Amino acid sequence: MPPTILPLHGLPFVGAGEGAEKHTVDFLKALPDNYFVLRELRTLPTLEKRQAGSNENRIDVVVIGPAIGVIVLEVKDWNIRRNRYEWNDQYTVRRTDEQGYTTNIKNPYAQVDEYYHAVLNLLKDTFGFSPVRVSGFVVYPKLTKAEFENAFVRGEENSQRFNVQERFLIDIKRTIFQDAFSSHWDDPLALLTQLVRSEVKTPYEDVQVVKAVNVLVPPKLRVGDSSKHELGYEHLLLMDEEQQKWAFSEQVIAKNYMLDVAGSGKTNIILSRAMHLVTRYFGTPGFRILVLTYSEALARDLKRLLENKIKDQNSVDAQQCKQTIVVEHVEHLMEQILKAGLGEAEAEVWRTQVKQNITSEEYLEYKLPEKCQDILSERGEDFRLFDYLLIDEVQDFSDFFLDVAMSLLKERENVFMVGDVGQRLFDRKHNLRDHSMVEERVRVRGNYRMYRSPKLIAHLSWAFLRQDPFIVQELRDQEYEDVIKSKNRLLTQPVFKFCPTREALLKDVYEAISDLVAFRVRPEQVPPSPTPLPDSDEQEPSSFLLTSFILLIVGYYSKTTSSS
Repeated sequence: MPPTILPLHGLPFVGAGEGAEKHTVDFLKALPDNYFVLRELRTLPTLEKRQAGSNENRIDVVVIGPAIGVIVLEVKDWNIRRNRYEWNDQYTVRRTDEQGYTTNIKNPYAQVDEYYHAVLNLLKDTFGFSPVRVSGFVVYPKLTKAEFENAFVRGEENSQRFNVQERFLIDIKRTIFQDAFSSHWDDPLALLTQLVRSEVKTPYEDVQVVKAVNVLVPPKLRVGDSSKHELGYEHLLLMDEEQQKWAFSEQVIAKNYMLDVAGSGKTNIILSRAMHLVTRYFGTPGFRILVLTYSEALARDLKRLLENKIKDQNSVDAQQCKQTIVVEHVEHLMEQILKAGLGEAEAEVWRTQVKQNITSEEYLEYKLPEKCQDILSERGEDFRLFDYLLIDEVQDFSDFFLDVAMSLLKERENVFMVGDVGQRLFDRKHNLRDHSMVEERVRVRGNYRMYRSPKLIAHLSWAFLRQDPFIVQELRDQEYEDVIKSKNRLLTQPVFKFCPTREALLKDVYEAISDLVAFRVRPEQVPPSPTPLPDSDEQEPSSFLLTSFILLIVGYYSKTTSSS
């Protein structure tokens, strides 16, 4: 088995040194499977670099494993036959090409020293110490040791070249050359172990390695669900290969709809895609991403997951994401459009008048989006603020909601949505063709694991749902399996109660929820009393749907309060 290389997708080898970096990563692919190769580690630059306008350091390759600790590799693609390299000082090198054009570049040894200290400080800031030894090396995959020494160390008779090692920073012992790659091509671990043998006397335990990886891994590759962090640093919480593919791969960049099933990690995928877009386009003037869902609770959860993916809130990733990513729910978004379009006072007057004769549901589903459409039709250019729209739980979006959200885009086709019909809560429908979009779907493999509901409640609710032939057929159309795997460890039991009317049902559920949360939240955080349902001649909801509603609501709050 090869080592874990992160990320696997979405980071092509580009730029002047692409060949050298690719060759280095290919060399490292023969490491054992308990080693990690990180290709996208970004750290805060030095004060001098920040003052010069630099936002981040980008380290070429970092290798982590039991026998070596952490090794930082700065890869260089120098061509000494066509270019002349002369050290100005310990920080810069003057390069002169065939046409005589001269540029100043960074001294590779100064670079690797800076990256070494950045990684070491990152580990120390997290743990108060470094759990593993950190080392740094410069790699020249296209130069042999003899070629390098002839050009830069030994010098030439009657030449202006001199032994710069005596005056400036060239450390042959911290350099890896082409001939080392060739002689260790089938066993790169032997080379890396040899390089650090004076510093790493005894192999580290796996838990120490995992601690370092968890700190250094790029945030967009992390699983942000803190409920899965109960084992601390004993396990890596990373996206699997297929999830990385859907989040980062160029092969699916044109897709706009990811159809998934329970347990496939869609929320992590959509947040990781947002972070990937930030990495790609950060610095583009006015670049912004809107991540949208249908409820305030889900928007709050998305923000929490995003923060959990970025462990260090002072890091480059945290700063860039805060400046670029906006997480919203559709109702608040539309209310903001209403205020911006009418002004706060006029918006309040309009809202009060409209709500006098309609239900809250009619206001949200029809009147508010229709008013937003009118505003956007008149002043659309003022509201086109976002470059990308990423929608979570799109199965609960209506055509009205989609149209309002897409009207905020500079280019309407820059949309990516994830959804699961098996988790639909509202009777809302949408058709992308009505928005001049061709639906390009992909499906991510699901594991059909349910984490949110306690095991007994999950299985009973699933059994109720499967009593409805229409629901069963829709699930089959979406390629759902017949069974689920509940992974929630809580043993909360379902509670059955008889409720003769819908009003009695809502009142009973409200009281149960209020009692559960009363001692854990402030009074203003207790859910408001439900609005009485309007009179209707329609048949009362079937008993199994009412019971499912109680099971899911009471079960969810039992889980929440038990884990608080």
